[in-house]
Amino acid sequence: MRDPSDKLHPSAAFGLVRLVLSSLGFVRIDEDRYRRIEAARDALTAAVASEQKFDLVIENYLELEETLLSLATRHMVLGGQTAQTIWVEKDLLNRRMLNLLAAARAYTDQVRQHVDVVPGLSERTKTALSQQYDGRLGFRTMEALRNYVQHRDVPVHSYAVLSKWIENRTKLGYSMAPALMPKELKGDRQFKQSVLSELEALGEQVPLMPLIREYVEGLSAAHETVRDGLKAPCEEWEAVFSAAKADYSRENEGESSIIGLAAVERSEEGKLLRPVYVLDRLAEYRGHLLKKNASLVNLARRFVSSDSTIVE
Repeated sequence: MRDPSDKLHPSAAFGLVRLVLSSLGFVRIDEDRYRRIEAARDALTAAVASEQKFDLVIENYLELEETLLSLATRHMVLGGQTAQTIWVEKDLLNRRMLNLLAAARAYTDQVRQHVDVVPGLSERTKTALSQQYDGRLGFRTMEALRNYVQHRDVPVHSYAVLSKWIENRTKLGYSMAPALMPKELKGDRQFKQSVLSELEALGEQVPLMPLIREYVEGLSAAHETVRDGLKAPCEEWEAVFSAAKADYSRENEGESSIIGLAAVERSEEGKLLRPVYVLDRLAEYRGHLLKKNASLVNLARRFVSSDSTIVE
């Protein structure tokens, strides 16, 4: 527990305290350990931020896929379209696309800054993203579309409600197919011409969803470089937090909680300055995001159907 003389004759020191009214504990640490706890806090915060940026991509992608399924279901149940519903549905698809492209931009622009806490990882991440760009038309297309929507127009140029009899005309399936038109992109001189040529080779209307799924799959593949590079360092940073919690608990057995635990600098006047909270929830949240957004291998080859017999 905190030595009573600390309150009567305070002196400058670093220590572990719980910044709550009911706690009097003060475990002295040296300045070097304070700095290590501070560095661990900053690094773990950055590591979590990299997962949060990736999660933004995944959640916006999910919203797009769910919107397509929802619209297809409405057409299956409610039937035909009016001129008004066509515009409304197209606007909805464009909102979902714009959100996805903006989230992807936030990820690719910021993830290298977040992982810079590990020497060399920023450059390895840049290389991984470049490899995905070179190897996937979907990646190149979405990167070009992202620039296109910032200064020119929306990415969904048209869409079709597809219906088809299958299994000897015993079942009628429905789906939504948003598309882009290379001729619409041709008027934009800033659109990358090499990518435009690849799209023109695919026809007058190019289905968007295969390209989008390939793009998200590529981002996921690149993000594995981030995760691999952060794995061992995060374990070390988390160990710094665990040691701080264990030392405080051992010296203050009468306290049943470590809520509010922080490393602080105590001034000669007894003020607790520059608190660095031991945020054990950072590791928990990062673990949640790692498990939730697992690697999306072969995403471009997947599909969803409400007909269970198709996937039996």
